[in-house]
Amino acid sequence: MAERDRQETYIDRPLPYQLPAVDKLIKAMIIFELHGLMDCAVEIGMQFREHLEERLDVSWGLDLLLDPAPNPRV
Repeated sequence: MAERDRQETYIDRPLPYQLPAVDKLIKAMIIFELHGLMDCAVEIGMQFREHLEERLDVSWGLDLLLDPAPNPRV
């Protein structure tokens, strides 16, 4: 995501930036959640909110990710 926000810090000339596909973003969020990295999933949801809104209710999804786990693994 830093590459999207500050492209000039990575190379001498800007790269043509393409938004990731919505399916890839959702899949990344699911994988992060499965591994207990809810903060990373929330970050993706917040950064790409406008893009994700076409497929899901981002506010509801972020609320679910931020709720404490009912039965956390030890």
